[in-house]
Amino acid sequence: MQILERFQQDIHSAANWSAQEAALLRAILHFGYDRYLFEMIPSIERNALNDYICVSNTSERWQKEYLDRGHLNVDNAVRHCLEHDSPALWSELHASAAPGKEMEVIELASDYGYTVGVTIPLWLQWNPFRFGLSLIVEGSVDFSSHDENFLKNRAELLAISRVFLSYADIR
Repeated sequence: MQILERFQQDIHSAANWSAQEAALLRAILHFGYDRYLFEMIPSIERNALNDYICVSNTSERWQKEYLDRGHLNVDNAVRHCLEHDSPALWSELHASAAPGKEMEVIELASDYGYTVGVTIPLWLQWNPFRFGLSLIVEGSVDFSSHDENFLKNRAELLAISRVFLSYADIR
């Protein structure tokens, strides 16, 4: 059975959030991803990030440090989700990061092993809510291998992300 088909069956039949998360993890592990961040930002305004919601299997220490340092407001992956609808490879986000706060976000993530990945914006054109799903290869620093793998599996990973957005029950 194809990964996407299995994921659709698993998430459709999931009885609760834990089962949905397990379905997502099974699917992304097939593509080499260990960690994910699923974020919801209730406004397209860059300075209105007060009601940020995130579910993730990343380190709680990293999440706390990220929020305590105010990185949400300067994270170029978050900005990308607010302004674009195409995926952002982290190799590209690293290359375009401005010195200072944007680079601090990247350095903090790298300190926790979150260097290589992709952020997939998930939103509807006229909906003020913006969602994003970041997929992370924990501990890797091999951008070229990741990027090649993502591009090869892009369609399936985008489909998995969109299905997850449709079914995720993060109440």
